[in-house]
Amino acid sequence: MKNLKKQFDLHRKAFTLIELLVVIAIIAILAAILFPVFGRARENARRSSCQSNLKQIALGWIQYSQDYDELTVPGRILATSSRISWNDAIQPYMKSEQVQSCPSNSNPALGTSTQQIVRSYTYSSYAASMPDPARQNGPTGAARTLSSIQAPAQMPIFADAVGYRVSNTAQTLMFVYRSNSASLTDIGRLVGYRITDTLYDTKDHGLPWTTVHFDGANYAFADGHVKWLKAIEGNVQVFGAPAVDNARIPDGMLNAAQAAGTVSGKVPPTASLDWNGDGRLGTASSWD
Repeated sequence: MKNLKKQFDLHRKAFTLIELLVVIAIIAILAAILFPVFGRARENARRSSCQSNLKQIALGWIQYSQDYDELTVPGRILATSSRISWNDAIQPYMKSEQVQSCPSNSNPALGTSTQQIVRSYTYSSYAASMPDPARQNGPTGAARTLSSIQAPAQMPIFADAVGYRVSNTAQTLMFVYRSNSASLTDIGRLVGYRITDTLYDTKDHGLPWTTVHFDGANYAFADGHVKWLKAIEGNVQVFGAPAVDNARIPDGMLNAAQAAGTVSGKVPPTASLDWNGDGRLGTASSWD
């Protein structure tokens, strides 16, 4: 009798195949539920780190202006023997090159390159220069002062960008909601630039990456605060398809294939924001 009971107890210690399958199925269901939550938590952490970067950049921008008679940081400084980008102009106030790189930006900014992005923030042309009423308030290139910004808490000056892989004084990333061309052919379009040896190089690296953090991006404002904003539908000016020296606009930002011309896609929001610093806030359908 004892032997039979002992054998019975030994059999009871093992799991049946059905019990194992049930346990595996429960684990699989829990993993399917929890893994997206963990992924979202990681992205939230990266978004917070990005906001910290932009905060430091914005404070560096303000400190630079205070040291230079309240003139804002130019898009690029044309020195005697070299060109200095806005990144390098405010670098002494930030003390770290890593601040220039968003942890969520893994986009290979060159169409044929897999090199890591080292500059992943873009600068508003309106923060660097005054708006011109004769050109539908497009930026003029003339120096701007802090006092000329009418609503600093509503004016975005830096944003997450498509980005560039080279940390180099000749590479400056900028964007604008309207072109400063006399023809005004870019009115209402989101335009990004990579400034090199020419005034505005026709590359897309400076476009804000409007969906880098979930369905939105981080923006730094002229008063120094940073905020995540959800993207809206609008028009994006695209300079060309990905190539050796042109940016690859990230998937999900455009509603059609990347090609030169105007493409509908995700753009920064406009409602209650003053993109050109003239004191007039945008609406849901108009940036100014």
